[in-house]
Amino acid sequence: NSEGTGTSYTDGEKIKNLTKENGTTITLYAQWVEAVASIENKNYETLQEAVDAVPTNNQETTVNLLKDTSEDILVEEGKNIIFEFNNKLLRNKEYAIIKNEGNITIKNANMQIDYVPDELLDTGEDGTQKEYISAIINYGQTTILSGNIISMTQARIIENLNGKVTILDGAYLEGNGTNVVAINNRAEMEITGGELLDKQGQLISNRGGNMIISWNPKLEGLGSNATIANVYDGILEITGGEINSLQSNVIYNKEGTATIGGNVSIEGKGENNTTSVAVGNTSKMQITGGTMMEIQEWQLIIQEQCQLMKMYQL
Repeated sequence: NSEGTGTSYTDGEKIKNLTKENGTTITLYAQWVEAVASIENKNYETLQEAVDAVPTNNQETTVNLLKDTSEDILVEEGKNIIFEFNNKLLRNKEYAIIKNEGNITIKNANMQIDYVPDELLDTGEDGTQKEYISAIINYGQTTILSGNIISMTQARIIENLNGKVTILDGAYLEGNGTNVVAINNRAEMEITGGELLDKQGQLISNRGGNMIISWNPKLEGLGSNATIANVYDGILEITGGEINSLQSNVIYNKEGTATIGGNVSIEGKGENNTTSVAVGNTSKMQITGGTMMEIQEWQLIIQEQCQLMKMYQL
């Protein structure tokens, strides 16, 4: 009707029998739907529709988010997408905000995961590869260039199960789950900038993956778990940034291989006197440089090549 409501028809759809009277003139009115996303000059009603329109030949395509929305997005293999989120709020509905099997770059994000059904909470503590509901589940290539990604629930921020995740200077990531790993890496991850914070759980678990932390990121854990745990034969290399913990180990290396050096600054705030040490190690570790501080003086050692280093052998 003239108010833009009533029965709607898709573009190109064939219709008939709109009236019972022969020869009657029928007027059809446009129904305007507010676009959620766009690619160049073409608009789409949902972000997923825009993603589906991207070719699978690895052609770089920019998808713009035009308004706040709640969706669970799947990016298929072969798609190469720059997500320009324009600081619009993107929430999940029932699963991950983005499950990526292709190549994506995230710009000006305002992503928030705030719904998690209990039956999808599977930690996979036995070391097997299981999806844990997260803002981003990655099987491809994900680059976080700028913006905020926040988990308000028991969900993770990133579940990297294959491929590579790169976190750059403009990113802000925040986890709020109780005893939840905010960033879980089983593949490749490189953190060269940004601010990463976990308030109640563990910020990073490098669970058999290969992780590099360099340049100038700021990582901080406020909960009772180590800020970074390197486990299940994980390989961890840290050469830059600031890494802090309020209550526990800053770095805990168990059944992994860790190298610490460069100009990294590591500080345990020392609120839990029994466990709060700069570095806890039960496996292979090499320290070649950096600044490490911890307020319990009985845990302080001075070593060559380090300005101030404190290491506690568990």
